[in-house]
Amino acid sequence: LVTKAIKDEFNLDISNQYLDGTKIEANANKYKFVWKPTSYHKKLDTKIKDLLIEFNISFTQKDLIKSYELNEILNKYVIDNVIDVCSIPSGKGKRLTKEQKTYKFLYEYLIKLLEYEEKERICGENRNSYSKTDVDATFMRMKTDYMGNTALLPAYNWQLVSAGEIILYGLTSQLTADNKCFIPLMEKYKEIYGKYPDKAVGDAGYGNLETYTFCENNNIGKYMKFSMWEKETHDKKFHENKFRSINFQIDEEGHPICPNNKKFYLISEPIIPGNKDNRTEEKYQCEDCSNCPLKELCHQSKNNRIIKVNRTLTKYHSEVIDNLASEEGIKLRCTRSYMAEGAFGVIKQDYNYRRITRVSLKKVNLEFYLIIIGFNLAKYHNLKYRENIEVC
Repeated sequence: LVTKAIKDEFNLDISNQYLDGTKIEANANKYKFVWKPTSYHKKLDTKIKDLLIEFNISFTQKDLIKSYELNEILNKYVIDNVIDVCSIPSGKGKRLTKEQKTYKFLYEYLIKLLEYEEKERICGENRNSYSKTDVDATFMRMKTDYMGNTALLPAYNWQLVSAGEIILYGLTSQLTADNKCFIPLMEKYKEIYGKYPDKAVGDAGYGNLETYTFCENNNIGKYMKFSMWEKETHDKKFHENKFRSINFQIDEEGHPICPNNKKFYLISEPIIPGNKDNRTEEKYQCEDCSNCPLKELCHQSKNNRIIKVNRTLTKYHSEVIDNLASEEGIKLRCTRSYMAEGAFGVIKQDYNYRRITRVSLKKVNLEFYLIIIGFNLAKYHNLKYRENIEVC
């Protein structure tokens, strides 16, 4: 409401959105970290299945045995073998029967399995770590300090969208990558303002296939750089390198042709990792790289060269380069440097806000909104002051 009131009073143009993200250290102990036990869980599952097979205990074959299934197997084993659980001796030097040993192993595995499942539940699908003192905080790689050191600290990823010198809205994320926050940001913008923005301007952290596809489907101007944008636009030697697969000629049948006039044939179309739409890319292999005079310049593999081609992403990259190189694109990039990055600069440097004071995602999100309101109120008085000077 505060932001909308300021926007309406000064009739600010918010058609172009400027995005930025930063990682803020959480109010959590930086040494009490927990990592998602994915690999350990798989090893434990193998041990459990091997033990069940060794002692001819029937179980349903599947990817991973759940704790409740192992508990049912354990209870059935106790009943079938008439094991008195309370009378099983403990400690060193105690003699156990074969059935008692099996029960003890399965029970220990069950306890460990419950522990792993609980950690995976807290992490969820998209996280790999959390802090014991704030389970909603994720361990993230913070920026280097003045000595060139990096720190892995419990933190939250704060995303903001600004326009017209004010912050329109923000988002607190547990994810480390900015590109995974883009779609939630745009959806939240539409929920508040009733439509998607005309243009979205961001750094290379937002530029990936999923982001560009979302912009394409919702008529949002693509002004987000991608990871190789700097090299692609400023390094002429790299851009014109004839051995890059993107620069290969394509024959009438759609086969890439290398500088030595060898054809590349399609061998598979794997799904792009991490893509929600199950989009695929094309994988080609050269017909023959043996005795090629250009092999040392082309690739270092002993086998025939394999290239991956994503025509959709290549098309988006070309469009983004044209957009950012245009007169409007240059203006938008310059505006973003003080609009979005400048907002975080004021919050972290001028306000000296470097660490969150609250714990848990809900409260941290509330804290972020309070900071945004404070920033916008300060900007409101600044705009009022400038308006009064112009009147005088």
